[in-house]
Amino acid sequence: MPKSLGEHEEMIAGLPFMLPLDKSVNEHVVDVFAVVSERTLFERETLLFLEGDNVTDYGYILLSGEVAVKKKDGAEIIVSAPAVLGEMKQFSLPGMRTATVAVTKEAEALLFTWDTLYAALGERLDESEVSAFREGLKKYAWQHFFGDDI
Repeated sequence: MPKSLGEHEEMIAGLPFMLPLDKSVNEHVVDVFAVVSERTLFERETLLFLEGDNVTDYGYILLSGEVAVKKKDGAEIIVSAPAVLGEMKQFSLPGMRTATVAVTKEAEALLFTWDTLYAALGERLDESEVSAFREGLKKYAWQHFFGDDI
């Protein structure tokens, strides 16, 4: 039986890229996040990502707090919970971090690796359901990248 995310399950199920998924798929994805993620607390000024990094495969679901997202040639954007962080690396070439992300207010997040997440999703969902998840996440990532709907 997967560990519970408690009050955060509804928050994760309601993330923009999760809403278009069928209800049962949405529930399976939330369960997978519970299994593959580790709840982590971050102090102010903790650096999560450095623009240009291509070493780490981490992703986060920001449960509380705020982060600053700064692109080399762009304005700083403040992102508040709930939000997914680190998703853009999967869709950028050659898999590099597209922004520096640092905690601005003490934060709690679910930490996971994308490889582990997709492996677990592949065990629970069929290929078309994983594809629907990935396409929704890709749309969300590009909206983040261009600063829309954050």
